[in-house]
Amino acid sequence: MEETQTSPVQNTQPQPSQPQGAPPEKKSGCLKWALIGCGTLLVLFILAGIGCYIGSKYVVKYGAEKVQTMVEEQLISKLPEGSQEREQARQALKDAIQGLQEGRVDPQEMSNFSELLTEITADEEVDKDEVMRIVDYMQRASADESTAELGQ
Repeated sequence: MEETQTSPVQNTQPQPSQPQGAPPEKKSGCLKWALIGCGTLLVLFILAGIGCYIGSKYVVKYGAEKVQTMVEEQLISKLPEGSQEREQARQALKDAIQGLQEGRVDPQEMSNFSELLTEITADEEVDKDEVMRIVDYMQRASADESTAELGQ
């Protein structure tokens, strides 16, 4: 009697085979394009952040120049020529603008200051007390990093 050898169960599903010399199947490449897209977006966000940072310096400088022009034309010019108050006001303005450009003065504080200037200069009559109040505010704002209070 002849003994037959039994072999283990083989996979009954046919394996796809490629004919020899045929190019390999192309994958969709979805992952590759997703990574390229995400990388591109990341680079764009980084460049936008750098642009905003650089641009903010110009905005602060522009705002400082506008405030300086407004104060000189509408307030300091109201003080008597050659007076101590006028020189004090010019120095306070110079220190406040320099402090703003160096980052010692909070830009939001200067924005509040600009609103105060607009309010005070809205009427034609600006008295010496209002001008000296603004000078005092500028001196306190540029003297330290804490914000000065407008009402005092």
